[in-house]
Amino acid sequence: MGLSRQVEPRHRPYVSLLKVTGSSGQSHIGGRFTYVYHMHGDLRRGIRRFIEENEVELANTLDTRYNVVGESFDEYDYQVLKEEWYALRSKS
Repeated sequence: MGLSRQVEPRHRPYVSLLKVTGSSGQSHIGGRFTYVYHMHGDLRRGIRRFIEENEVELANTLDTRYNVVGESFDEYDYQVLKEEWYALRSKS
């Protein structure tokens, strides 16, 4: 399960944030993608939660010419996202 959007200051050193930003660095929260915190070392669980929270947005974005998700995530995180996305899609 993902963490609350409000992370207590004492927990911040132990979590990372999965967030989609546009090319200008502006966050797409509040209309498009929901961000998700995850514990360090638990990237796959965080990615799965990110997919749950943003399934419609991801379906509309991952195969487009300009992929804002691919631009926002670092290469490793994006590869894990694609692996989890296609694994979940193949189960349906």
